[in-house]
Amino acid sequence: MLRNISSLLFLALCFSWSMQAQTEVPNLRMMDLGIGLIQPVDITYVRGDSNRLFILEKAGRVRIYDLVNQELLAEPLLDISDRVRDSGERGCLGLVFHPDYLNNGRFFINYTTRTRLGYDNGTTLITEYVNPNPLADTMSANNEGILLAINQPFSNHNGGSLAISPLDGYLYIGTGDGGGGGDPEDTAQNPGSLLGKILRIDIDFVGGSIYGIPPDNPYAASGDTLPEIWAMGIRNPWRMSFDRDNGDFYIGDVGQNAREEIDFQAAGTPGGLDYGWDCREGFINYSGPSSDSCQAGDIYTDPIVDMTHTNSGGFSITGGYVYRGDSFPAIEGWYICADFVLSNWFLIKRDANGDWESFLQEVPEINSVSCFGEDAAGNLYAASLGGRIYEVGADPLSSINQPMTGDPSLLNVFPNPSEGDLNIRLQSAEAGPVNAQLFDLAGRLLSERNWDFGVADFQSAWSLGELPAGTYQLRLTRNGQSWQQSIVIK
Repeated sequence: MLRNISSLLFLALCFSWSMQAQTEVPNLRMMDLGIGLIQPVDITYVRGDSNRLFILEKAGRVRIYDLVNQELLAEPLLDISDRVRDSGERGCLGLVFHPDYLNNGRFFINYTTRTRLGYDNGTTLITEYVNPNPLADTMSANNEGILLAINQPFSNHNGGSLAISPLDGYLYIGTGDGGGGGDPEDTAQNPGSLLGKILRIDIDFVGGSIYGIPPDNPYAASGDTLPEIWAMGIRNPWRMSFDRDNGDFYIGDVGQNAREEIDFQAAGTPGGLDYGWDCREGFINYSGPSSDSCQAGDIYTDPIVDMTHTNSGGFSITGGYVYRGDSFPAIEGWYICADFVLSNWFLIKRDANGDWESFLQEVPEINSVSCFGEDAAGNLYAASLGGRIYEVGADPLSSINQPMTGDPSLLNVFPNPSEGDLNIRLQSAEAGPVNAQLFDLAGRLLSERNWDFGVADFQSAWSLGELPAGTYQLRLTRNGQSWQQSIVIK
């Protein structure tokens, strides 16, 4: 799958709001998939489908990248460009598949509509489509059901993100504040408006409504606040995601004049958080057209990280994902996001004390990062609005770039060159489990095995399967010592 591997410039400039010297920060790598699209704005997957990656184009097309054959299919899965109002920040902005899509064919799209069906030009629609054959790569656009329609007072700040929690299966919808500078209509703090919010609805509701209100929504029984609201105080949530391992929720919220922010909600905690806009921007107070309604005290939830509007920060955040793939252990558990205006990427993680740390890397190869997304295996991808798609990886922290600690004469791998079937012998000083890792020369972990050998003289066979001809690095680790050897596959 990986093509045109290019090593990144890893800046010595690395910053953190609670930085500790012992933190080992991964060095990101980008792998260009070698395809071109027209303004991609979302990347996602179907649960249980490891063969396809789905990419949303802003004009209203859902494209499919074949991960097996490494090619972009010529025909889109869905084309609704005739009904999408695509200009500026408007367009087809969010896509998510139902967790049981392979059986029910359901998926959801967030777009701004042209004047049609009685809706004004530029109205945000949250719609459901049903593919009668979920394994098919094309479908008709006729099966559209409208779940929500939200009027937009201005053309900007449409939000657009859709996400389904791995814990509760509900659909989360990110809405912007409706646009204009400084939230002039005070929608983000208005409990009677769906704008400037995170909404949460039950898409599997059985009853007379097209969707349900989860009973644990914070305002499900309130007459003063709209029951769909899960959180408020949002300016323009451009990309939000759940950690697929634990359900933690991350929101990239684009700032006004001074700061960008990453908002966070821990899995299992109740809704009702207020992230502060337009009373707060990042960690600081904001004074705007409607700030006289802001309250004192600690009622607002601060972001976990904010970035100042400088060259060492950013000007328009694109929210990302926590990496949970298997290919790049160095970035396991790191939340990775980027700035749309600059080539600045941010790696965010809790330290040993539970404090959030953030580190900056410059990635000059990619401009205008419009979105991130995962495939079914948890591999991470990023898109440039210019049309390129990249897989996000990293140099290994403890692999072929680290020196060996054991006597290399004790390792014998044969035949070498081979056709993929290896015999390995390691004569170490003591017994213990053996870990084997195989890397390509770019540092990507290709395969890993563990043997629980109770004798010091370790011998085993390892069939590597169908690997392309070339040179690889084999690394063995036992009891804190490591050995490595180049192997050639012919």
